[in-house]
Amino acid sequence: MVVDTLVCGLAAVRMKRTRMAHKVIDRLGGVEEATVFGRSTKAPAAVAAAFNSDITYALDADDTLFDSAHFATIVVSSARAEAERVDASGDSLLRAVAVGYDMTARLNLACSFMEVVDGKMKWSELFGSGYGTLGTVVSAGLVSGVSRDRMIHALAAATAPTARNTHNTERTEPATYKHCPNMHVVQAGMTASTLAEAGYPGEPDLLYLEPGFFDAQGFRSVQREAITEDVGDRWRILDSAVKYCPALLLHGCLHRCVARARP
Repeated sequence: MVVDTLVCGLAAVRMKRTRMAHKVIDRLGGVEEATVFGRSTKAPAAVAAAFNSDITYALDADDTLFDSAHFATIVVSSARAEAERVDASGDSLLRAVAVGYDMTARLNLACSFMEVVDGKMKWSELFGSGYGTLGTVVSAGLVSGVSRDRMIHALAAATAPTARNTHNTERTEPATYKHCPNMHVVQAGMTASTLAEAGYPGEPDLLYLEPGFFDAQGFRSVQREAITEDVGDRWRILDSAVKYCPALLLHGCLHRCVARARP
């Protein structure tokens, strides 16, 4: 499986998509830690893992699990990049790939996003690939030798941007994120902007498809007309306000103090 993934990467070196990847990596810069297919200089391990996964997946000649999912490129690219960064052994690399693949496969199989209906394969209209994110954490973490506790926290941090809930409003201890995974949100947006500049194509109709973007956010309802209502005439930034006191949990106490101080 490792060899098959590496062959896929080498075979895709001359593809236009690979050249786009190299342009993006040049923009991102950073310390030289891991090799990228077709590139003479190394890149940060996280960047190399991400783009090697994309490059090895480009020809669609990679592995398949029950003819429904392909994620060897994810765990191999992650483990390989991290192995270069920490100069890990081959045994450590293979172990990380095997365990990472196993976890990714189990998460994938636990989620039913396709079924056979009247003899034909039918896909779910909406599904995510968060299992790949968690598989990346496991493969990279095993190679770098993170502790059990750190691995648990890494998995939790990776889970947060793929599916948020409102229970965090009740937490008293600080965690990686407050109400929004700002770091991942901005990272994804900046990466998307850089990808588009390099020529990567997108799907322009995702805001209009049903189900689509809004359904994937888990919103209870959507009013699409609000997006274009009074556009250009009414600027919503003028409706904003500044908090008098930014400490959320102290609002009640401060308001009472102000009320008592007034004559």
